[in-house]
Amino acid sequence: PAAVSGSGFPAAGSPLLIAIIPLAGVVTALPLLLFSVGTRALDLSLVGFLQYLAPTLMLILGVFAYGEPFTAAHAVCFGLIWSGLILYTTTKLNLWQKISKKKTDALPNE
Repeated sequence: PAAVSGSGFPAAGSPLLIAIIPLAGVVTALPLLLFSVGTRALDLSLVGFLQYLAPTLMLILGVFAYGEPFTAAHAVCFGLIWSGLILYTTTKLNLWQKISKKKTDALPNE
């Protein structure tokens, strides 16, 4: 049987494939590690907002470059999601402005 002889391993007999398989793990993990390091320097609300850009860009690419169907239901869902993001972003910006103004008002006048 293949399990006993070791011939069931997909890269059996191929040194190139045996070397590439562990490298695939590194190639997968490295961007995730870099993302983790990068997000530590950012506000998590900004990171969350940026997470919506990739699917949006994929949607635009799929619809306009690959001719994927975009129905009225898709448009309603897309609009509701981005309406929520706009509402959240404006609320967050207003909060940041209030905090910034309080910090400025708290500074002693020279």
